[in-house]
Amino acid sequence: AQAIRQYRSDIEGKSSAVERLSENNNGVKAEIINVIFRDGIGRERNNFKTGDDIIFEICYRTSGQIKDPVFGLGIHSIKGEHVTGFNTRTNSVMIDAIEGEGSFFCRVRNVLLNEGSYRVSAALSDYAYMRHIDYHDQRYPLDIQSEELHRAGLIRFDGEWAEALNFNRPCRAGLLGVQEFNCRSSARAK
Repeated sequence: AQAIRQYRSDIEGKSSAVERLSENNNGVKAEIINVIFRDGIGRERNNFKTGDDIIFEICYRTSGQIKDPVFGLGIHSIKGEHVTGFNTRTNSVMIDAIEGEGSFFCRVRNVLLNEGSYRVSAALSDYAYMRHIDYHDQRYPLDIQSEELHRAGLIRFDGEWAEALNFNRPCRAGLLGVQEFNCRSSARAK
């Protein structure tokens, strides 16, 4: 019954704090209110380009103090493939405590996602990862555009191409940023 109420309130875009607040082990309730995407200078938006900086703002509310919380983010393809996940603990960020309403921010520089639609998950957990205090699974849509040609897959790797193993003779960039493959082959004779 609780899951149905939560689903309906999510669909309607309104939710009761009493229904949504999850309890931690000390009886303190907490929830993630929203995740906001911002560009590199802090403007709110949902559409980005490959290579942009994205600031993720995780908005939260607690009914008391939560010590040593961990905030986490996950990015999934539109098909549900897990692209990446990271959190304050794995990034060596220690948060002493949170209390009341507030936000925590994560900046990702030079996002390497290729063009497509993605879904972002957000988590608020205890430090030991014993349980999620609140978890929003793939709830936030994120769109990435790209002006680059000939990209495949979910993420971009910038390959550096050269004629020699020591990369002392790199291939030069051609028209439209596409590398010209006029480098001589270093194939060995058989």
